[in-house]
Amino acid sequence: AVYMLIIVDVHDTIFDRSARAERRLEELRQMMGVVWDNSSDVICISVKGNNGDVTTMLSPTFLKIYSPSSLSEAKAIAFDLDKKHFQETKPYQNRRPGDLISAALEYKPKSTFNIEFGDLMRGKSSPTGGRYVVKDEEIGSMAHLVVRAWN
Repeated sequence: AVYMLIIVDVHDTIFDRSARAERRLEELRQMMGVVWDNSSDVICISVKGNNGDVTTMLSPTFLKIYSPSSLSEAKAIAFDLDKKHFQETKPYQNRRPGDLISAALEYKPKSTFNIEFGDLMRGKSSPTGGRYVVKDEEIGSMAHLVVRAWN
């Protein structure tokens, strides 16, 4: 009977649903961190707040494209877009290539930050990083894409 209790206890420990789910979430978190850091495409995560503003985070690939010298210290870029950009309806078709640059400049973010995504993945309450200065047309082109995706 003692032997059977030990077997049942070991079985419950190994196959505990909540612990198993926790392990699988941790594996997923680690895998997504690797994808985020090593993707050759720019990954964009965007969230709309209750007030209508949209916060967007760009993977380190964005910095690798525009700042090849920062390859070893590339971090994620986060920026905030005002809700006014999402209330306007502008026709996107029939624009000439030069118009795309002026369109990108229209969508300048309110603020832009350099954030360590790994800190967010590890659940740090205050991630490392600071304000980031990037050319308006560079970040504006991504902001323009975010607005188009939300509208």
